[in-house]
Amino acid sequence: MAMLKMITVKQFCTYHQVDPSFIDALHHNGIIELIAEKRTRYIPMNQVSRLEQAVRMHLDLELNVNGIDTILHLLNRLQQKEEELRKLKNRLNFYE
Repeated sequence: MAMLKMITVKQFCTYHQVDPSFIDALHHNGIIELIAEKRTRYIPMNQVSRLEQAVRMHLDLELNVNGIDTILHLLNRLQQKEEELRKLKNRLNFYE
């Protein structure tokens, strides 16, 4: 099994100046994934950009975890719709 690249929650919180309880709240609401090994919690690198996005929303817009979850859900749906629109445009161009 390939070794995942990860960063510790402590390192992330120190760098971004956020409380670890905020990370825990995001994890408990299913917004991000954490991996626990030997009493240390890690953030997989594929989750870091999503977590940084959530931190910016929390600090800049003063959103709570539920607000962040809602906005991330809406952004995900918007990306899906944009992808669907792109595919439909490609199909239309094919038939023109």
